[in-house]
Amino acid sequence: MRDDRATYILLGIENQSNVHYAMPIRTMVYDAMQYEAQIKEAAMRHRAANDVPESGDEYLSGFYKEDRLLPVFTLTIYYGPEPWDGPLDLHSMLDADKAILKFIPNYKLNLLAPARIAEDELEKFHTDLLAAFTYMKFAKDKARLRQLVAEKAKAFQLVSRETVDMLNTVMNARLPYAQGKENVNMCEAMEGMLEDARQEGWTGGWAEGREEGWAGGLERGKLDTLLALVRKGYLTLQQAADEAQMTPEAFAAKVGFKP
Repeated sequence: MRDDRATYILLGIENQSNVHYAMPIRTMVYDAMQYEAQIKEAAMRHRAANDVPESGDEYLSGFYKEDRLLPVFTLTIYYGPEPWDGPLDLHSMLDADKAILKFIPNYKLNLLAPARIAEDELEKFHTDLLAAFTYMKFAKDKARLRQLVAEKAKAFQLVSRETVDMLNTVMNARLPYAQGKENVNMCEAMEGMLEDARQEGWTGGWAEGREEGWAGGLERGKLDTLLALVRKGYLTLQQAADEAQMTPEAFAAKVGFKP
């Protein structure tokens, strides 16, 4: 449908935290069902209006020659930090050679995956999407994420609460903010998130320190801080082990962590 200003489409959003290896089929079915629903709606509309079909073909199909459908567009948004390694179209899922595929209509997956967006391409986003996609892309690289947040502080200082809620839900980000606020300063929220992890580590470390002595306590405090960051997902086991100058196995044994 189109007027003087716009063309209308039906936009569907599929949110994925994990790779779905049959996603092209899944979205193709959703789109086909939406088109089928529009056809049935057109038939019902004609019956309700007592429209007289111009031919037996129109009568049998219920969909008249001049009827038109709204375009349907399904966008799959993949929030995972790992690369999307699933198929991007129907042909990729078929066990057939090119001689056969040329007779099979293809269906392409409309995929938006922040992890696949090049860092310089992120600059094209000027809404909350810049903050959200940056966080998603570098969720496992906290050092780079904090660097980018510092460099683009303006984009992160006034993020809608809904955007932060979305990150907390789909990414388990655990970004804290005061209730009742419509906007969140993600710079402060991220620092608060990391500070909570540090405090968890240091509290245990100081308690150990009273028994083990200052040197042992400080060392234990560092290990517990790293352990807290691993458990919250802010560091990988390998990153924490590297920081402690240990192998992952030695670090896990030292702090009692079971992957």
